[in-house]
Amino acid sequence: MNAPRLFGLGGFSHSFHTYWKLPSIKLLSVIILASGLSPLTAAAQTGTPSYLFTTIAGSPGNAGTTDGTNRNARFYGVHAVTLDPAGNLFVADEQASVIRKVTPSGSDWIVTTIAGLAKTRGHVDGTNSEARFGAPAGLAADAAGNLYVADCVDHTIRKLAAVGTNWVVTTLAGSPGTSGSADGVGAAARFYGPDAVAADKEGAVYVADQGNQTIRRLQPSGTNWLVTTLVGSPGLWGTADGTNSAARFLNPRGLAVDDAGSVYVADDSHRIRKLQAIGPDWVVSTVAGQAGSPGSDDGTGANARFCFPFAVAVHHADSLFVADWGDETIRMVAPVGSNWLVSTIGGLPGSIGSADGYGSNARFWDPEGIAVDGAGNLYVSDYYNFTIREGSPSAPPPSNLYPVAHCKPVYTLADTNGLAAASVDDGSYDPDGDPVTISQSPPGPYPIGTNFVTLTVTDSKGASSSCSSPVLVLDPTPPVIGPPIGPSFDLIGKTGQIVIVQCSTDLIHWVPVTTNTISGDPPRFSDPNTTNTASQYYRLRLWP
Repeated sequence: MNAPRLFGLGGFSHSFHTYWKLPSIKLLSVIILASGLSPLTAAAQTGTPSYLFTTIAGSPGNAGTTDGTNRNARFYGVHAVTLDPAGNLFVADEQASVIRKVTPSGSDWIVTTIAGLAKTRGHVDGTNSEARFGAPAGLAADAAGNLYVADCVDHTIRKLAAVGTNWVVTTLAGSPGTSGSADGVGAAARFYGPDAVAADKEGAVYVADQGNQTIRRLQPSGTNWLVTTLVGSPGLWGTADGTNSAARFLNPRGLAVDDAGSVYVADDSHRIRKLQAIGPDWVVSTVAGQAGSPGSDDGTGANARFCFPFAVAVHHADSLFVADWGDETIRMVAPVGSNWLVSTIGGLPGSIGSADGYGSNARFWDPEGIAVDGAGNLYVSDYYNFTIREGSPSAPPPSNLYPVAHCKPVYTLADTNGLAAASVDDGSYDPDGDPVTISQSPPGPYPIGTNFVTLTVTDSKGASSSCSSPVLVLDPTPPVIGPPIGPSFDLIGKTGQIVIVQCSTDLIHWVPVTTNTISGDPPRFSDPNTTNTASQYYRLRLWP
């Protein structure tokens, strides 16, 4: 699970709920952010390679936990992807609480679950399905093929080691269910919602400790692991570059390490940051983007714009690839002299969908994880499409092979009472100015959940194209937080609903506190961490 996901439909629920503050009460409305689109010109001007994106596993709009081949496999909410030295692809299926392996077999991709039990949360070390995870958010592989997991809601770092055909899960650092910021050895260390991990060639593991706003490092110490804080100051968020604890982060989400040992970070300040070791110190600088200025512009350094980049991967030639979550795009960040040039290589800013295709013809729905192999092939976890996508450097076909009419999917949120006849803004057009006709299938009404609607636009010459537009219909009876009763409040909803309680002190940075199951008698929740905090806010996320 990720904390926070305030703007956009993230976390464990597709809906936003009431926010309560202790001891006072505040009801907040949802804010939807929209930004202008910029043309994708930098890639064409600088010779950035074209990428063909295809779906290799999972089925758009169909969530599940089934192992299988290609589109017969099902995912439940993949946050992170990684590649081991042998080229095997692994995914952290966050909402299913399992680790999956995606193996090529000829032209097919076979998905298997290697650790954890689908939709069974917990914290148990063990072998294969005996192991349990809370919410495996971050995933990385080291040079020996071991996997490392940032188990977000359990506040721990886990390890998966292959023993024959089995996978053995152990906890390296942190204490299950106990948050904090303490450095130390093994279980004496504390994390607060770790969201991403990366491993260097020397065997060290780096952690984006999101709740603490810091970057941590784990190093082997005998049979244990020593945890130290490299940069940032626990609990102090910000955007400042600087050295060691003087640097500040705003929800660090993605990590990658290059061959020289430099660490790259994607955070909610809409930037890609770099950590470089200089003697005993770590110096933080900005590679690209500008703090507090979201957007989709391609360009150099601070002239480029990102919108909540979630993940970053580094190619051995030092090029970076970014899953730009808020823009629904895949970006490339390449060194040009002393600068870094940002180009959009997949997706169209602000356009949600599930289309395969070249460059801007591809569509994503909240890309959250990215990995790159030695040949430059990309692997993307497309979170709300429940799919794994592959991006291969490839020249696009001649433009005259495309139909005249164009269809642009536009996401529509239908917050209604169950079966709702949600309208779809087709956003279609014809560049020649010919009149177009638009058909929508199925016509609706649509049930609660995610529905993929096919739009077909046809011009007067008979040229047509189709696209898929996701339409989300919300449950009309989401769980809510009851009015505070002293330092406590009730969790009210349908019996059997599983909810995640999140807390914040500023309505921006949300951290998971506990998980509760709604019963006939509403459970009462009291946060022991609010004893000396008069301005703690709370909200619910429905799980799964």
